[in-house]
Amino acid sequence: VLTALLILALAFGGDKLLTFFRWGPIVPFMWLLPVGFFATGAYTMVSYYALRREAYRTLGRTRVTQKILGAAVSVLFGLGGKASGLLWGQIAGMAGGVAALVKDSVQKPLTLGGRDLLAVAKKYRDFPLYQPWGGLLNVLSIELMPLLLFAFFTQEMTGWFSMSLRMV
Repeated sequence: VLTALLILALAFGGDKLLTFFRWGPIVPFMWLLPVGFFATGAYTMVSYYALRREAYRTLGRTRVTQKILGAAVSVLFGLGGKASGLLWGQIAGMAGGVAALVKDSVQKPLTLGGRDLLAVAKKYRDFPLYQPWGGLLNVLSIELMPLLLFAFFTQEMTGWFSMSLRMV
């Protein structure tokens, strides 16, 4: 749902909004923002499911895979002279994490009956009211600094800073 809203916002004035915040160089790549947003949401969803199944080893391996894949794609795009390397690296890392967790979940599914599902839905009915906002604040706390740097410093400096954040 939020990805669809982001697509609509970008379709109807996204270039003006990005230019207003001095993120003009991102405008050619703004179509990657919903893809990255969706990949991040999908990873969050399947990682919560993996936590529910207590698949901690898989989650740990996934995090390492995400970092390696994301950094490799970013560096390869950078060496190829592509300005969108950091964006593609982020998307590739998240997509790789989603793929690994989904593969593990399919191999060891958690079964719930209809009544169990209804009981859990009733018990946690307030969860959707609070969880998305906490997740949004969490993502903003991580991603806001590079976006602010991009508004005030050069693309190169912001790129180096963003790349260093990925390595940590």
